Amino acid sequence: MHKPFNLDYYSSIYELNDDYVLQSFIKLNDHKYLRDQDDSIDHEYRDLYLLVKSLKSKSSIEQRNGYFLGYKLESKIDEEFDLLRFSEDSILNIELKLEVPKRGMEQIEDQLRRHKFILSALNKTIYSYVYITSENMIYKLNENNSLVKSSFKELIHSISDDYLYNNELEKIDVNKFIVSPYSHPQAFINHSYYLSQDQRDKKLEIMSSTRQRICIEGEAGTGKTLLLYDIAKELTDEGYKVLMLFCGNLENHHQLAETFEFQVKPIKLYENYIEEYDLIMVDEAQRIYPSQLEKILEYQNKKIYFAFDYRQVLSTGEKQRKVFEDYRKNTEFKFIKLRNKIRTNHETIAFIEKLLKTNVRHHHDYDYKDINVAYFDSKETSNDFIKELYENEYLSIELTEYITRTSGKTKRSNIHRESLQVHNVIGREYDDIIIILDNHYYYDDEGYLCSSYSEYYPYLEVEGIYQALTRAKGKIFLIIIDNPDVYIKVQRIFTRKFDKSLSLPEVE
Repeated sequence: MHKPFNLDYYSSIYELNDDYVLQSFIKLNDHKYLRDQDDSIDHEYRDLYLLVKSLKSKSSIEQRNGYFLGYKLESKIDEEFDLLRFSEDSILNIELKLEVPKRGMEQIEDQLRRHKFILSALNKTIYSYVYITSENMIYKLNENNSLVKSSFKELIHSISDDYLYNNELEKIDVNKFIVSPYSHPQAFINHSYYLSQDQRDKKLEIMSSTRQRICIEGEAGTGKTLLLYDIAKELTDEGYKVLMLFCGNLENHHQLAETFEFQVKPIKLYENYIEEYDLIMVDEAQRIYPSQLEKILEYQNKKIYFAFDYRQVLSTGEKQRKVFEDYRKNTEFKFIKLRNKIRTNHETIAFIEKLLKTNVRHHHDYDYKDINVAYFDSKETSNDFIKELYENEYLSIELTEYITRTSGKTKRSNIHRESLQVHNVIGREYDDIIIILDNHYYYDDEGYLCSSYSEYYPYLEVEGIYQALTRAKGKIFLIIIDNPDVYIKVQRIFTRKFDKSLSLPEVE
């Protein structure tokens, strides 16, 4: 638990000029030690001391109580708050800077705006300040979200006499900031979403580029689609005619176009309307056919943006295409990679990777609090349980059914009649989902999840499971049917952390 501290207490510690004592303070009160076991001493502790010195003589003892140091939101949103204080009606957020950063005061203003957006979920008055040590100056974010000069007197006036002992950021549901334009179009248009620092840096790089072809790549959950749509919205506001092409099923494209004020269309009929637009954007472009890509690239006078992820494929043809590799060295193209995942937390990412390959080594073991598993001996016995999960607002995602042209036979029939099919969830996200593994799945000798389904089926089954798993931004419930071997493997993923603590031998 992140503990609050008193400013006088910190001043006494710092003035001892003893690194060992200061490290003890860090271990007790700085969130970075709780999350990273990091007790290193940097300039921010001096910055904090200088701020405390300026506040001590003019503030009350109540105002000097209840501060939280270095809290970082790591679950999906990678934001760190230097100094926080919570009261019944307000929140004080103070950032500590040795000097003005390279990108100037605009970078600080942007950081405080992001922090204010996150803190606004607590429905309290937010006071946002930055203290720059080299200038001994205080700046604040005003009611118009602009950074302006302030004073220590104004800062002290913002500190309420009451304070809370709990860090209220720990109870924020960050899922409300993770928005898919396809699943939550109104939230997107209202700008009720969060762009990470990585997304903002890449956006700046994209908007300032003179290249005619921009390729945004990144794994599931890194926010490619959100970034693409955010840029589309900004360019539309600037007067450009933007066409968004989607490489997949998009039944609600008319509704999306009405909401966004720029056109959103499935790619299959792109030739009917591409001429009239200034800018073309292609989402889920790893699924584009080479012939479509070649035709679109013939429009030399149009700037074209692509967003893609080679892992998000559902057929052998899509997996083999990798259509953008031939353009890596083309000077008209700029490739930009998003790395930080915002939709799923570290535990869920690790579970997904270990489910697909049990002996993957580059992920930690966790308790997997957002993931659960149940076993049933048949489809019939699982139905009541799945219905119960639906009543608790879970959604089931299954492989896409395939009907043969000659016999009309359905291959890979869905187990639950209300399940969403994986081809229809591309680009979407859902809070809580159900994933079903039947008796055709197994693990090979190298630990990879495979399928033994022997009848003709044109889609990739394991890749379909991956696509479904990566749609979750909340909980995942794994249902295993008539497959005890896979159930045992999954149990070992769940209990590996606990088993290691007991020094039990690993069994593969």
